[in-house]
Amino acid sequence: MTQKTLSIILGLVIVGILSWYINQSYLKTQEKAGMKPSFFGTSNSVLNGQQDSTTSEKLVFANFSRFDDINAWIKDETKKLFTDADESQKIIKLSNLSKSGEVLAVFGSKGNTSGELYLINLATAKKELLRKNFNLPNQWVLSGDGQKIALVRFSNLEENYGYTIYIEEIAGNKINKIFQSQTAIKAISWDPTSSKIAFSYPNEEKIEIAVAEVSSNTTEGLKTFENQIIDSIYWEKDGLIFSSRLINEQKKGEINKLRMADKQIEKIVDFDGSGAYDLHLSLDSNYLSYMVSKSAESDGQIYILILNSLTKIPIQKGSQILGWMP
Repeated sequence: MTQKTLSIILGLVIVGILSWYINQSYLKTQEKAGMKPSFFGTSNSVLNGQQDSTTSEKLVFANFSRFDDINAWIKDETKKLFTDADESQKIIKLSNLSKSGEVLAVFGSKGNTSGELYLINLATAKKELLRKNFNLPNQWVLSGDGQKIALVRFSNLEENYGYTIYIEEIAGNKINKIFQSQTAIKAISWDPTSSKIAFSYPNEEKIEIAVAEVSSNTTEGLKTFENQIIDSIYWEKDGLIFSSRLINEQKKGEINKLRMADKQIEKIVDFDGSGAYDLHLSLDSNYLSYMVSKSAESDGQIYILILNSLTKIPIQKGSQILGWMP
C-alpha cells in the first residue's frame, strides 16, 4: 500500500471521527435543550423550538396596480381574498382590518375625492354598502370591534382651519369632533378596547403623541419628541408601538414601544429605508408586520418581525398592510 493511499485512508478516518463527535457533542445537546430548526415563511433563520413559527394567522395586505387586490399571506403562500377587477367602480381607499376580518373600502373613479363607502367581509368576499356619498379622509382607522371609524379631515375654512379628528359610528348615525390642530396629524390608532385613540401631531416645534378618550371627549398628551418624525402608531395591550426617524435622516429609523405605565421608551428594532408604515401586531402578539417605503402612499417592502427572537423576515412588495386575521 502506497504512502498516498495511507494518507487518504487516514484523512477519511479523521473526518468520520469529527462527524461522530459533532453529532454526539453538539447536535444531540441542542436536541436535548429543545433547539431544532424551525422556519417561518421564506426565512432561513433558525429559531428557538419553543417559538410559534407556524402561526395559522394570515397577514392581509393590498397591492395597487392595474387592479386593487387584497391578499392574505401565511407561511410562504399568498391567496387573493378580494379584487376590484370585476367591479364597475374601483377601490380608491382602504382602511385597516377589524378583529373579525372586515375592512372599509371607498369605491369610485380614480382621482376622485369621494365615492361609495363599503364594508367588505374578507372571509366571504361580500361587501355591504354603508354610504352612497363619502368624502375621502386624510387618514382613517376602523376600530377593532368594527363599530367606529376615526377619521382625520382637513378644512381650509377660516372658522375650522386645520386638521380635525372625528369619530363616526359605522352606521353613520353619530359623528363626534374629538381634536383639532392647525398642523398635520401624522399617525392614528385605536386602543384594544375601541374606546380611545392615540395620534401624533406637531406641537410647538416638537412632535407629541396624545391620547383621546372617545366617551368623554378629552385629550391627554403622553410624550413629546424633538427633531423626529413619527410615521405610524399601533396600540397594543400595554403600550404604543411606533416608528420614528430623525428629521434629517431619511434612510433609517427605529421601531419603539412607549410603555403606558411609566411613559418610558423601549427600543424594539432598527429599520433601513425612508419610513416604516402600517404597523400591525398579530392577534397572538408574537409578530409585528410593517412596510418600509418612501411614504405612506407608495409601494414598499413588507416585513414580519418575530418579536421573541427579533428575526426580521422580508415577505414581498406591497402597497398597504391591513392587519392580521384568523
